[in-house]
Amino acid sequence: RLQHAVACDESTLHTARALIRTLDPKPGHRFGAPEARYVVPDVVVRKVRERWVASINPASLPRVRLNRAYAEALQSRGSSQSLSRQLQEARWLLRSIEQRFATIQRVADAIVARQRGFFEYGEVAMKPLTLKLIAGELGLHESTVCRVTNSKYMATPRGLFEFKHFFSRRLATESGGAASATA
Repeated sequence: RLQHAVACDESTLHTARALIRTLDPKPGHRFGAPEARYVVPDVVVRKVRERWVASINPASLPRVRLNRAYAEALQSRGSSQSLSRQLQEARWLLRSIEQRFATIQRVADAIVARQRGFFEYGEVAMKPLTLKLIAGELGLHESTVCRVTNSKYMATPRGLFEFKHFFSRRLATESGGAASATA
């Protein structure tokens, strides 16, 4: 039917089919990444009753839990020391994950409180902010705040920003005041 539709002989059709089979249907894949990598924000910032509120994005939370029936069975039977130790390690891991997200929440809340002007008016209202200042305010080590802000993203009404975007150094203004380098 194809040969009849294009009005050609059989050898021409076979040659055309062979050529078509050698072609790449997605030629751009050789030059770029095969798939887009989307960022899932760790924190979402919204305005609630005239206040800016940061909350952990449920999509970024790992879905990990301990099966209660197995845990109770291990405790009630007096299981081996090895299994008890693994149960204890699993509980420790869950507490560590909870603590990690609690720390992310605390840092996000501190950033939102310090950068309220940004959320209202944009980058022109950005204030100078350092990791050291947030660490001191929260009673954390500066390296902890650095780790918490690395590769973490905040979804805001103004767009998606890496936590690091909210930290900028202080620059002196002509009037004797101070402004952030971003502003």
